[in-house]
Amino acid sequence: MIQYGQVVETGEKAKIRISRESACGGNCGACKGCDTNLYIEVDRGNLSVGDGVKITLDDKIFQKNILLGYGGLTLFMIVGGILGWYVVKTQLGAVLSFSACFGIGLLILKRFKNKTEYVIEKIEEEN
Repeated sequence: MIQYGQVVETGEKAKIRISRESACGGNCGACKGCDTNLYIEVDRGNLSVGDGVKITLDDKIFQKNILLGYGGLTLFMIVGGILGWYVVKTQLGAVLSFSACFGIGLLILKRFKNKTEYVIEKIEEEN
């Protein structure tokens, strides 16, 4: 997967804004414009504010992250609902266990959030 972004902040790390295309193109008029910006923080290297960058993520890692994000959370919610139903034998127990497992799944995913390794290349301006 290849995306293009721009450095918007620097410090110990560089903050990069990546503009994503929304389903409506961001100008459907149904809202006041979609916020389609995604921000990532990476090691600063030789980046400065305003630099254009090319961000590359290996397709296998991208697909693994999608599988963990959607599949992992779905599995946690199903197991939580079933576990709650069989342990407590009420719908409320199933819903509470479902919600608790969903929260646990989110916490686990959050630990992996910053472990994704991007390849960042500064785009050199041609004069």
